Amino acid sequence: SSSAGANSWGSSSNKLTQVFIANTIRQAAISDNSPLYSNVREKVWVLPQASGGSLGDFGNTAAGVKGGWTFVERDNFSAGVFAGFASRSYKQDGKKASGGDMDFGFYGSYGLQKVDLAGFVGYGLQSVKASGVEFDANVIKFGARAEYDAGSVSPFVGLEGAMLDTGDVDLGGATLEAASYTRLSSQLGAKIGRQVGKLSWYGKAYIDLLLAGAKPEYSVKPDVEGAKSVSVDGTAESLASFGLGGGARLPVSGVVDVFAEVDIKLNADFFGYQTNVGASFKF
Repeated sequence: SSSAGANSWGSSSNKLTQVFIANTIRQAAISDNSPLYSNVREKVWVLPQASGGSLGDFGNTAAGVKGGWTFVERDNFSAGVFAGFASRSYKQDGKKASGGDMDFGFYGSYGLQKVDLAGFVGYGLQSVKASGVEFDANVIKFGARAEYDAGSVSPFVGLEGAMLDTGDVDLGGATLEAASYTRLSSQLGAKIGRQVGKLSWYGKAYIDLLLAGAKPEYSVKPDVEGAKSVSVDGTAESLASFGLGGGARLPVSGVVDVFAEVDIKLNADFFGYQTNVGASFKF
């Protein structure tokens, strides 16, 4: 009966399922669009990418492809479009989930003397299958970065954000009510770059400050007449993380460059990585 289903929903196993689903929803809002900044002035580019990490006992991995086309090129201005897709997997306390997502949007850059500005805005749709539960999440992602050319060292400041919505999610005996989640973080760091023959490379270090979205909160309502909604929290995040990254680019012909990048972010209870290898084309 629905009453029995609602009572069983209060079990410790189902409470873990609720937290797991909350964490998968939050993960859909974490951006994997950092390669846009290093390719914002390339005519055409494509890259396979992989990412993953853990927050407490919640783990995730992803693999996919992203590409872009810069259709406006000026001395100090560029603009383009990007699109990508990825396959994702999640696990926590023996529970597993899989997902697929696609995203697309616009990016651009503007040079102002020694300051380079770049940014993007995009829309993503992620479908998740978790512990017998299926749902979709709509996500708007955006980011911006300003970098000052100070010679051998270039300080930078960035902002990353996402706004996510789901519809009602049928949990079997209860309903996760339509949820929204906003995530906002800021990055402050410095980058060094060198040219060795045809090979150019860079390294960076930064602090990432989570300004909003440290602990996603949702409401779950048992499917029983007169039942009240209860709050469900995802795993809490620390507000500050330390990041390291680097990359290299090498021309292999007059029109093709190959490149590789890696980015790692961590704190006491979190570890995340993102890496890609790709090519850009000068048509």
